[in-house]
Amino acid sequence: SSMFYDEFNGIILVSDLTSHQSYDNLKEWLYEVIRYRSRQKL
Repeated sequence: SSMFYDEFNGIILVSDLTSHQSYDNLKEWLYEVIRYRSRQKL
């Protein structure tokens, strides 16, 4: 939900380096944040 991204100044993404799926999920979270922030005025 975009409500989690309202008015944030930074993000920290963490993944399990022993899990390929965890790394793939990390990329999905990053893409979601980028998509949401691209709709906002900076």
